[in-house]
Amino acid sequence: CIRDRDYADRAIMFGRAMKHVDPSIQLTACGLAQPAWDRPMLQRLAPVIDYVAIHQYVGESPDRYRQVLGTSRTLEHMIQRTQEVIEEVLAEQKLNKKIGIAFNEYNIMRDWSSGAGPGDHRFELSFNLRDALWLATVLNLFQRNADVVKFANYSELVNVAAPIRTNDAGMFLQTVYYTLQLYSRHCGSRLLETHVDTDSFATNIEPADLGDKAVPARSEPMPYLDVSATRGDSGLSLIVTNLHDQKAMTSQIEIRGFAGTRTASVYEINGPSMDTENSFQEPDNITIRRKPELTLAGTFEYSFSAHSITLIKAAL
Repeated sequence: CIRDRDYADRAIMFGRAMKHVDPSIQLTACGLAQPAWDRPMLQRLAPVIDYVAIHQYVGESPDRYRQVLGTSRTLEHMIQRTQEVIEEVLAEQKLNKKIGIAFNEYNIMRDWSSGAGPGDHRFELSFNLRDALWLATVLNLFQRNADVVKFANYSELVNVAAPIRTNDAGMFLQTVYYTLQLYSRHCGSRLLETHVDTDSFATNIEPADLGDKAVPARSEPMPYLDVSATRGDSGLSLIVTNLHDQKAMTSQIEIRGFAGTRTASVYEINGPSMDTENSFQEPDNITIRRKPELTLAGTFEYSFSAHSITLIKAAL
C-alpha cells in the first residue's frame, strides 16, 4: 500500500513531465475523501492538478431499502470533506485556481461475492427499481453540487454491474439504464437552486476516518422527496424522486420568477414494487413512460407516485 507522501512525490514528477509535453492537459490526483490522505497529497500536488478523484460503492443490504436509498448522504459527506480540504490547501498556498472533484467511480453493489467465482459472468448483477431510485438520488446530488463536482463516471456500462446486459441470444436494459437516460436526455446545463420541505426517514451515515479524529456511524434524516432542477436550451427540467415505498406524496411546487402558464411534459420511471427488475424474459417491466401533460404555473400541485422518479419539463 503506497503512502500519501510517496504517491504525491511520484505524481508531481509525472504530472510536471506530462504538462511539459502538453501544457493544455488536465490532471487528476487520487483522493480518498479522508483528510489524513487528501491534505498531504494536495499540499504537494495542488499547483499542478485540476481535479481530485474520489469513488464509492454502496448497497450490500438488499432487504434494507431505506438504508440503501439513504446512502447518497454518505456520498454527500465525501464531497463536502474533499471540498473543504481543497479550499484549505488553496488558501494556505495562496493559489488563485480552482480544483474540481471527479467522482470517477460509483455504483450500487449488492453482492461482492459474485466476483469471487470462476468464469466469464462475475458481477453480472441484476438491478431493481430501488436501485434506479438510488441512482436518481446520486445524480440529483451531483447536479446540486455541480459547482464542485465537475464530472462523474458510472461504473460499469455492459454486463459487469452494468445498465446493459447481454448474452449470446440478445440483450436487455436494466432499470438503472432508464435513470441515466432520463437525466442525459432531459436535464439542462444550468443548475437551479431548490428547497424542499417534506417528511423524511432516518438513514445511517458510514463512519469516517478524518485523521485527527474518527467520526462514528450516525443517523441522519433523508427527505422522502429528493429533488434537483436545471434549465437548458430546451427549457426547465424538474426531477423529483419519491423514495417512499408505499405512499404517493402530493406537493405544492413554487417556481419563483415564473410568469404565465406552460404546457409541461411529464415522464415517470416506476413499477409494481421496489423489487421489480427487467430481465431477458421481461425486458420492459421498468422503462420511461409518458404521463399526461400538465399546466405549469408559478405555483402548482402534483402527486408523485410511490417509489417513482418523475421529470417535469417545460419550455421557457
